[in-house]
Amino acid sequence: MALHENLTKLISVSAPLWAGETEVVRAYWNSPIRTKETDLLWLRRQNF
Repeated sequence: MALHENLTKLISVSAPLWAGETEVVRAYWNSPIRTKETDLLWLRRQNF
């Protein structure tokens, strides 16, 4: 299998996961209850 084919397969398998992550991030960042503290907690969790 060529590199291009492997990359295409990897992207197609990963795309649904990325879409889910995008939905979670958008929901959080658009939340009206965000605070500096919740943002810092979010960033700490993402860096973990």
